[in-house]
Amino acid sequence: MLEKVEAYFMKEFSEKAGRLAIFSLFLLIPDYRVRLFFIFLLITSFLPSDTQNKKMSNLLALPFSYSSLFWYSYIFLIAVVSVTEFISAGLFWSKH
Repeated sequence: MLEKVEAYFMKEFSEKAGRLAIFSLFLLIPDYRVRLFFIFLLITSFLPSDTQNKKMSNLLALPFSYSSLFWYSYIFLIAVVSVTEFISAGLFWSKH
């Protein structure tokens, strides 16, 4: 299973690197309401873009099912949000 998750993460990072970088920068904003808005935009743009660009059929040709794609994208988004949260906490709430 770990190989499938790793393959999905590599696919997301390679195909959506620009969008992911921009959203990650906006997720570093310390205001919680602004971050929540960009988390919502991040969630609504990743998996639906695969469906809209007809990449879902390509993913289903690989050893992925619909439910595994949903869970892998969910895990990916949680990982991105968690990493940006830790970076933001280190940058803005560190004690001098």
